[in-house]
Amino acid sequence: MESVDISSRGNFDFISRLPDPILHNILGLLNTKEAVQTCVLSKRWEHLWTSLSSLNFEWKGHLAFLNMTTESVKLGKFVDTFLQRREPLNLDVFRLPCFKFQSMNACQVSNWIRYAVNHNTRVLHITYDGSVPCCIYTCTSLEELYLGFPCIDSSVPIINLPKLRKLTIRYEHLNSGNVKNLLSGCRTLEFLRLDSCFFIECIIISHECLKHLAIVNCYRDGTSLFINTPNLLSFSYDGKLSKTTLNMPSLTFASLVRCNSLTNTSSEEFVTFFCSLTNAEFLELHLECSLHQVCFSYSHFANNVNFNFFRVQSDKESVEVLLLYRITLQNSKFLKECINK
Repeated sequence: MESVDISSRGNFDFISRLPDPILHNILGLLNTKEAVQTCVLSKRWEHLWTSLSSLNFEWKGHLAFLNMTTESVKLGKFVDTFLQRREPLNLDVFRLPCFKFQSMNACQVSNWIRYAVNHNTRVLHITYDGSVPCCIYTCTSLEELYLGFPCIDSSVPIINLPKLRKLTIRYEHLNSGNVKNLLSGCRTLEFLRLDSCFFIECIIISHECLKHLAIVNCYRDGTSLFINTPNLLSFSYDGKLSKTTLNMPSLTFASLVRCNSLTNTSSEEFVTFFCSLTNAEFLELHLECSLHQVCFSYSHFANNVNFNFFRVQSDKESVEVLLLYRITLQNSKFLKECINK
């Protein structure tokens, strides 16, 4: 390493002397437009952006003051130019949040996604209110996939994502066909999050490798939900308990969120749901409803639990909250900690 005169350190550019991989990591913390703008810093930075492996095409601005059509055209031109000038290297991360721009050219978006797939991206985040190209479903390099506002086609003939470990789906209409197709093509999936989705018919989530499952803000009107995940370790759920069947023998962490959705749940359904969680070591309840029914149902299965940790989050300081703790303390032999927030 070259020695540097200490007296001249005040004017010395230490950052520019860092190796390319470290500088790429620094640029990867910026969105791609900001990363490109660093080319004016010095000759050393002029072409660094052309070999970035983490791309984030988030378009910043105050949306209330933006002309969406004009901004869509600008974003389209920028992404096209960037990808044309980028060196033909594999990608690590490709993020494309286009939900803000309803007039985005569908052909352009499909071409950008194909570029990411063809360059073996490991992480793909797409937020786009339109159809996504079928090549996503056969990308053998993908390890993490985020789809927001997608149009998942249950008629896709082949789904093969052999390396996918993490899948997040938001704002999608889900049916038994597209869920089954997705899970059957993701044999190594370990993390699944369904957020703000609409279940339009019976949903079956069955997977041998799944370890973490979150179902939040989803809507299902009278449809059944079956979850068969023998190796699941953590489960977060926000929704109706009726017509819900769980098989999670390896569960260690369970979180039941926003129990205000349980108003129309019968005590029998409550007990059945709670009994499916008796293997968990940690139970977390986020309560925003009347707690009388919760306590009544909880007391019917509490003598079978083996919790190490029990937490209640409620905005109500009530006798029922204290009763939940009392029931748990009396019945859980291995309890180490009770938490109230």
